[in-house]
This record gives sequence, structure tokens and C-alpha cells, in this order.
Amino acid sequence: PILTWNDLEDYTNTLIFKIKIDNWIPDLIVGLTRGGLLPAKMLSHAMGVEMTALDVSLRDAKLINPVTTWIPELTQQGTKILVVDDINDSGATFDWIKKDWSQTLRISSENWPSHLIKFAALIHNEPSPLHTDYWAKKINKEADPVWIEFPYEVWHKSTRHRQI
Repeated sequence: PILTWNDLEDYTNTLIFKIKIDNWIPDLIVGLTRGGLLPAKMLSHAMGVEMTALDVSLRDAKLINPVTTWIPELTQQGTKILVVDDINDSGATFDWIKKDWSQTLRISSENWPSHLIKFAALIHNEPSPLHTDYWAKKINKEADPVWIEFPYEVWHKSTRHRQI
């Protein structure tokens, strides 16, 4: 299915609602390139919280641009961080962040500071082994292997797109 811009707004509003109900407001929102940037920026504006981008791309089991050490170090002063992506599909991206940041913080995965670092995705794939703290929509790709296209991924195919 192709999601619409309205879907993106609705899903982001659902995340905001769930975060506020949980009574947990982050001090910093981290948007993952590429898909997490837009929902992270929308959350940032709506919640009045600073946002930064983190370039983590897992392609063919290779990591591109892993520069993250300053972000988890903020938790040592009690900073609450929300990591945002558009979809938690396999869990690989969130899992990589968790392992990388655990090394930076010199902690074991059992000591993960879940009260300070939380994960959010517009869409959460239920078979993903990684827990998503906040999500707007759940899917199960094992039962229904759909490919979801976000509006920013298909925009270039529309008649409204202007070629340069």
C-alpha cells in the first residue's frame, strides 16, 4: 500500500498521543535518515523538543556513517532521547543503535536505560525481535508480506513532481 500525507500526519499524531499518555516527554528527538527524518521533525515541532539527525543505513550488512557517540553520552546527565524511524521492519536498525550505544555507555544490554532511551516508529512489524516503545500502526509481514511506500518515497512519481 501507498500511504498518503494524511496517513503520515495521523500516524505522527498517534505517536504524540501515546508518548503523552505514557507521561514521557523526550529532551531530544533523533530522526534516522532517511525515513525517520520527516516524522522526527514533525514530532519535534509538535512537542517543542530539539531534533537531530542520525545517519544509520544498514545495507547488505554494512554500516554507513556510524557517528553516534555524543548522543547516548547525553543520557549520563539524564537526557531522555527518542529515536524515530518510519518503520521498524526487521529491527536491524534499532538493534544496531542499541548495540552501538551500549558500547559507548559501557553497559550490557540487560542494563539498557529504557527509561531514558526509547524507540518510536510510525509502523511496527510484529515479528520484529526489537521492541518499539511507541508505534502508530502494527503490521505482520509474516502473515501478509506487504511493501509499504511512504508518500515521500513515491512523490517523485507523481504528476506534481517538477523535474530539475
